[in-house]
Amino acid sequence: MTPPTSSSSTTIILNKPEDWEQWIWQLQALVDQQIWAHVDPATEAPQEGLLEKPPLPKVTDFNENATTYAQLSTNQQRAYENSRRYYDQDMKYFLRQEDHLRQIRTQITSTVSTQKKLLLDPSLTVKEWLFRLKENTEPTSSFVRKKVQHQYTEALKGFKHLSKLNQWLDQWEHAMALGEKYKIPQMSDGIWLQDLAEVIRPFSDAYCMKYTTESNDPQKSRSSEYRRVAKELQEGLRRPSEQANATTRGSTFNTDFAEQAIEDHSDTTKGSRRGKASVRKSRSKRAGTLVDEETSCKKPTPECLACGIRGHSIRDCWCLFEDKRPVGVTIGDARIEKALRKVEQNKDLADLVAKIRREQEDEA
Repeated sequence: MTPPTSSSSTTIILNKPEDWEQWIWQLQALVDQQIWAHVDPATEAPQEGLLEKPPLPKVTDFNENATTYAQLSTNQQRAYENSRRYYDQDMKYFLRQEDHLRQIRTQITSTVSTQKKLLLDPSLTVKEWLFRLKENTEPTSSFVRKKVQHQYTEALKGFKHLSKLNQWLDQWEHAMALGEKYKIPQMSDGIWLQDLAEVIRPFSDAYCMKYTTESNDPQKSRSSEYRRVAKELQEGLRRPSEQANATTRGSTFNTDFAEQAIEDHSDTTKGSRRGKASVRKSRSKRAGTLVDEETSCKKPTPECLACGIRGHSIRDCWCLFEDKRPVGVTIGDARIEKALRKVEQNKDLADLVAKIRREQEDEA
């Protein structure tokens, strides 16, 4: 058994209820598991089952009339020597155990607050120490759930900039993991997906619609699905600079729709490349026309020129291409008709949609 060690850079000091879970986990990680089974405060049984100090063999144990080893007979001396060998071996294990328990006491006293040290009577066993600390510090389940709910709410508020997506996802995933563990109300009935949809809305109407729909799906709304959702967002809502340099074309969420249109719908059979000129919707009064301009990343996500929803290019528009629409997602007839009418009224847009359809037919 190896005595526990600690790292000052990660040491947690037990002072308040919020510290208990991490503190006891920290201690258990440092303690040999054979020892921990005897001192674990989660079990109410007293500390037992540890090695006891072995008795030292005496010559009188082998000959009550002898006072020295020399007075023992040959057979008695042999028995005495065997007994001493067993004693030395047993003592070795016992001292190693005692050294380990002493190290645990040192770890405990060095990682609890001054107030908590008053609970540590030197005459008590290690398990009695831990049981006292547990009774005095361990929070109630309702207290923990309240704290986790607060952390979950704060995590939702933290997503304000697309450039901080990865950092925010780490915070959100941690809050979701705790929410699952302590079964907070938001983990049931798809509430967490509905909350996420509202957070994502400013950055992507498409994902907002997707997660709102999935919140009513018994399978996709399970809280364990948060890992899948985090991966989707990490890949889909990348920063504009990352999307512009992406090697994979046809991504659902690209920085600039028109650049996607130029690159994805260029004549690949000729093997030629066009310049990196981007195309976007003109803000002039001639609504519906397309103009060539320098690539712009002023908007965090593109706006589909057909349906007007941010977050996808025209080739991934659910209103124009039903096969792109996720199973179970429904779109209002009015929105679809509006997108189709817009395409019909704009020759450039109609030509582009026709070209996309031809390419999809060829691929099929």
